[in-house]
Amino acid sequence: MTSTGATSTVLVQAPVSSTSGNITVTASGATGAITESGLGTFSTTGLLKGQSIAGETLNGANTVASFNATNISSGAVSLINTALTLTVTGIAQSAGAAVSVTNTGNLTTSGTISTGVSGNIALTATNGVLTIGRMSPREVPARSA
Repeated sequence: MTSTGATSTVLVQAPVSSTSGNITVTASGATGAITESGLGTFSTTGLLKGQSIAGETLNGANTVASFNATNISSGAVSLINTALTLTVTGIAQSAGAAVSVTNTGNLTTSGTISTGVSGNIALTATNGVLTIGRMSPREVPARSA
């Protein structure tokens, strides 16, 4: 799923799912953001990969097995997920912008999660175990609720 053009964004307003493969979402315009509203969610037994210019706000009832995000200019990267286990394979965030990942089950990181100066990283496993595999040199404490 790709949106191109000077002001392109991706707004997901209905469920997007894959039972056997990865989902890649790209918003490449100067104000390119990926957002969800209404019934918009992502669901896959594979990887959800987001690439954006102006942030990724995925706060619906997503159910993905793994997550990877790259945001290169502004805006937060935020994911709310409801899988038994979520593996974050990596997040590269722009300077000064926040990263927030919450899963209702276990949350594991297998790749680097980074943000620049003044950016915060919050990882939460609300009903599971939080396992940190790799963080950027600017590590921040993780929470397991």
